[in-house]
Formats: sequence, structure tokens, C-alpha cells
Amino acid sequence: MNLALEYLTLEHLTPEHVTQKTDDRQTRYNKPTWHAMTEATPTNLVEHDIQPEDTLAFIHVPKAGGVTLGALIDPMWLPGARCPVYMTLPLARFSREQIASYRSFIGHFNYSALAQLLPGKFKCITMLRHPFSRQLSFLRMLKRLGESAAEGTTPPVLEQIGNPFFRQIFEQANLEGSEHTLHAWREKPLEVLVEDEDLQKKFGLLNGQVLQLTPLRPVAGRLPDQPGLSQGEVEQMLLESARDNLANMLGFGLQECFQDSLYLLSFLFGWRPLPDALRMNEAPHPLVHGNLPPGVLDRLEKYNELDLQLYDHASALFEQRFRMMTDTLLERYGNRQQVRLTRPLPADVMDELLDKHYRSRLQSKNPAGYTGTSSTFTFDQAVSAALGWHRREISPGQGSFRWTGPGRQSSIDLFPLPGGDIQLQLVICNAVKPGLVDDIIISIHGEMLPCASSSTEGETLLQCVIPRSLVMHAPYLRIGILVPETISPHSLDSSNPDIRQLGVAVNRINQEIIHQEENS
Repeated sequence: MNLALEYLTLEHLTPEHVTQKTDDRQTRYNKPTWHAMTEATPTNLVEHDIQPEDTLAFIHVPKAGGVTLGALIDPMWLPGARCPVYMTLPLARFSREQIASYRSFIGHFNYSALAQLLPGKFKCITMLRHPFSRQLSFLRMLKRLGESAAEGTTPPVLEQIGNPFFRQIFEQANLEGSEHTLHAWREKPLEVLVEDEDLQKKFGLLNGQVLQLTPLRPVAGRLPDQPGLSQGEVEQMLLESARDNLANMLGFGLQECFQDSLYLLSFLFGWRPLPDALRMNEAPHPLVHGNLPPGVLDRLEKYNELDLQLYDHASALFEQRFRMMTDTLLERYGNRQQVRLTRPLPADVMDELLDKHYRSRLQSKNPAGYTGTSSTFTFDQAVSAALGWHRREISPGQGSFRWTGPGRQSSIDLFPLPGGDIQLQLVICNAVKPGLVDDIIISIHGEMLPCASSSTEGETLLQCVIPRSLVMHAPYLRIGILVPETISPHSLDSSNPDIRQLGVAVNRINQEIIHQEENS
């Protein structure tokens, strides 16, 4: 089976289906940056507040940092209306009515497939990576799958992440009679795998980023509605359409500039500044593609001529937008000392400016004149800030919940109720091991509060009282949850394949006004 076709494209459906990572912003790939922007390319920054009626898509380019980014943005990306599948063909098998019921999509989708399957307009973000690094990272993952097969184990990374693509690759290659495939992946040197053009084609690695982002739908290297075009003309159309499509997305990032990409997305969507503190599906040892033999680099360049041009264009556009964001933040929120600083700004200054931007955007979203005395937050709702949480899960008896982790500290920002002290109640539906709930510390805006616990019907309730003085000057209620430790279920029970670091599972968060002030 051609997995590139099975999971990334709609080519064979009938019509009715219809470098090394761095945080240094001044370090870029050493080829000249391509600055030939088309006149139609939008360079302005379009700030967007996510609305319930939006249709959103995060197009995850394989091996471009999408697993980590997806985990970070998951609480903000309309989780309650999320499409449950990650790849194109499973999505295409849904009915039109079912597809129309979803408001957000995260996965290895082709843009052209989404344009065909989704009703109406949709808004996208994506993350790109230098083509050489992306391709080598993919091949190294194949070698890791082969090593796990030789050991008779499932690669831990497949249990850790919610991306089924590599799981499907592993399971297919692990079928009876496929041992030679896994053996080859394991034993062949990386440069030999690079030489295997059929392997690159099988997994959609040849100019794969252009093909994933173009709105056009090539079939066998041709455009069905323009059969007379030469191969060179088709490739140029694919490149130009992918380039223009990228520029018109809500936002995009570069894996090599991951923290800056998080900054830019935080600015565009008005989120709490996202930190580059999470690592998921990362190779155990970095690989510098510049150290490979010249012949291998020549082969990689041949395989990625279009992707290299797309990446150069994306790099130039990203740097331009990042400068525009920096100028905008300084103009709106900067003091005299900050305005005089040399660019790029220090990380602490950027965090401070983006936090002011987040507060401003949040104040504009908080309903004016709200007079309610109680509220309940559930994890099928989107928020503007939630850090330190695993992906949303659903229990038939308890609805949506999220595990805290992988670190000990988790936090979430909610709109506070006005007019008095607030009784806060966290409803915990599970803990990775007994007794963990007893030692949880709850904080509000960093201040620890005493809390009481009680248990009922399989749930644990943690309650504390928040003085109005703690929240009256903030546009949000920042709730911190500190667990004594996070543990993998696998370490507690070797038969459990789940190696995620978990703390407690939070089901909902209740607020209720007590001690109402007369003049509030």
C-alpha cells in the first residue's frame, strides 16, 4: 500500500467521495533567502479571535514539529467540535453531514482534500521545516521503528503521541512477510535510505510540503483540468499556488524558529504567550544535515527542488511578519527603554509585551455587563490559555476531561465572576495513583490558597475561596494546579502501554460568588 496516497491525498478516490533545531533567530539555513514576493502576497498581520462558528484546520506536515504544536494549541483550538480522525482517507469516509458537524481539524491532511471535503470556507495554520532536515528526520524515524521491531516492542513514541501515521506505518511493515522491510530500515545507513527513490515516493517525501499545501489536486503528476501542461509548468503552478496559499493562511511557523513561531501565533490569536518548553516525538540525538556526504546532499536537493523554494519564500515572509509583530508590540505596549533595544528583542521583553497584548485581547472578549453568580467550565470549551495539559479525552459517564502533565504544574485562565469572593471547585475524576489528590496545591495568580477536599460518586472535589482582591484587577482568573509528581501508567503496570506522564484528570471547574458586595 502506498501510505502517501492512503493517508495524505485523495488521488485514488472516486468523485463521489469527493537542521538542527535552534532558538537563535539569527541562525538560518545558509543558502540565500528568496525575497521574490508576488504582488498578491499579503504581508500584513491579521489578528483573529477564534469564534464558535469558525472552521479551523491545523495542517500537520509530517516531521515538522506538528505533534508538539498540536499539543500546545489543543485547548484553544475548539476542542469540543474536533474531528476525531487524523488523516485524509478516514475523513473522506465520513458523510458530508458528519464532516459539517466538526469545527476544527488537526492532522496530516492535504489542503486540496480539505477544500474538497469541508463545506464552505475554513481557516488554516501550519508549520514548515527545512526539507533536508524533515526528510532525514522521517528516515531516522523509520530506522527507530525497525530497531523496535527487532526488539519485539512497540516504539514508545507511538504510545506517547496522538498521531496514528507512524503507527500505521509500523503495523503495516510488521505484518507477516514484511520482516525484510523493517530489517532494511534498521540496518541500512541513513545515506543509503536517502538514495532509495522508491522509498521517498512511497512516503510522499518528494516535494511533500508543496504537495500538502497546494490547493491544486495533481493526479500522477498532471493537473486533470489542464492536461496539456508540461511537467515543468505543472510544478511551477504547484509551487506558486502553495506559496500563495501559505501566505493567505491565518498563520504559519517554521520548526527551526519554533519559539518565534509560538510567539507569532500567540500574537495573531491573542493567546497567552506559548513557551517552547514541550518536546514530543523528538529524535534522541540531533542530526546536522550539513555533515552528510556531498552526494547525499545533492540527492536531497534533487528530491526537494520545489520544497526548497517554498521554504525560502516562507522564511522571508516569516521574518517580515515577525518584524511587523515586534514593531506593533513596541508601538502599543513598549516603554522608552524597550523601544531602543536592538532586534531581536530579548525573550523576557517579548514575553512581557505579548502578555500585555494577551490581556488587552482578553478584555475585549470578556462579555460586558455579565451579572451571573455561578459558572461551570468543561474541557469541551476553548480557552485563551491552558498550559501543562494532555489532550482532551471523553468518558461515557463523565464527559470531557484532561490529564495534567507531563510536568507537575498545570494552569488555565478563565473569566472570573465579578462582584465578590469566589468559591472555586475543581472536579477530579481520576488520579494516576491513589493519594495523589491529597497533596495537590491550588494557586490563583501564583498565590497558594488553602483548599478542602471531599469525595462523592467517584469524584474528588477540591474547593477553595478566592478573595475578590486577588482577581479584581486582572482580566482573567489564572488557576494553577501543582501535583507532587507525574507518573506513567506503564511504570505502575508493565502491561499498560501508556507511557505519558500523568497527574490527575480534571473534569470541570466551577465558580460561584459568595459574600456578594452590595455595590458590585
